[in-house]
Amino acid sequence: MTELFTLIGKLYRKAERVQGRALARYGVTPKQFAVLQIVAYAPGASRTMIKDKTGLSRTTVCDVLGDLAAKGLIYLRDDVKFPYLTEDGRDLLDNASPYVAALEFSVVEAAAVEGADSAVHGLNCLISAVRTAQKKKGKS
Repeated sequence: MTELFTLIGKLYRKAERVQGRALARYGVTPKQFAVLQIVAYAPGASRTMIKDKTGLSRTTVCDVLGDLAAKGLIYLRDDVKFPYLTEDGRDLLDNASPYVAALEFSVVEAAAVEGADSAVHGLNCLISAVRTAQKKKGKS
């Protein structure tokens, strides 16, 4: 199981580095891109929703929203302070999303080749443990 978590950690760190380099050409960070995606698909999303969907702290969400607004990628309505995507923000997402998705896929593909047997075994153990826990919970 430890091997699985190690592999997942390596995959996450590698994906984060690859995504960071890819997004730098568009002038945004991975955190900013994640928030931008949520604003695009849930216009007027609350800061709490963005926090829950991204796993970022509320303070970080507020900072990122301010950065995105300063770059002209979103605007914050004065009456409620909920973010909405600007045309520039939509253009950035339209241009960057396929590129980032292709890079993320290549990272996953590379990780699968590097540790496929270990990953499959670890996932099977994890699934087994979850099923056991569910059975125990059902008996309680």
